[in-house]
Formats: sequence, C-alpha cells, structure tokens
Amino acid sequence: MVHIRPATLEDVAEISRVMGVLDFSEFTPSDPSDISKRIQDQQCCVAEENNDIVGAMIFEIDEQSCEIYALATDQRLRGVGRTLLAHAERLCREQEIPKVWRWGMERYH
Repeated sequence: MVHIRPATLEDVAEISRVMGVLDFSEFTPSDPSDISKRIQDQQCCVAEENNDIVGAMIFEIDEQSCEIYALATDQRLRGVGRTLLAHAERLCREQEIPKVWRWGMERYH
C-alpha cells in the first residue's frame, strides 16, 4: 500500500531520481538544491511503498490555490500519481483552499 508523507532532507537523492524523468532544458525539477529548498518550505511530499520512495510531488500553496509544480512516479506502479493528487486535494480542503491546478505539457501526455 502506498503511503504519502512530507519529504525530509534525507529524501533529496531519491526525489531527484524520481523527478529526473521530467527534466528538459527549461524545466529541471530534479535539481537537488531546489528540492532541498522546497522541502524546507514544506512544499514537497513523497509516496512510499515498502519503505521505498515510488513518487514525489512538489507544490506551492497560497491562500487562493495549490499549484502542482511537479509530480512524478516510478512508471512501474499504477495509482501512485492519483494518490499524490488526492493528497494535494486533501491539503486544500483542510486549509479551505478552493483550487488545485497544474500546467500541462504535451511531452507528458
């Protein structure tokens, strides 16, 4: 079963590995220094299964919305991304934030 938890600085290398599938010249969510900053700002969570990180989400919440900056999973697992999105929705409900959103790119469809 997949468990979602806040990311810690000990998770940076694994988050970077998972996020690496999203990297291209203008967008590098796998950058360890950015991941570390996001973790310190409480803007990153991980999906774990059997103590292994199988997905990660980087997000930014303000009083109006939650932007999903990056979400990636190990491709061998199904439903992890959906579980991460459900976590973002739950965070928004708890904080009475009306909107969760994410820009999409054709490359990932």
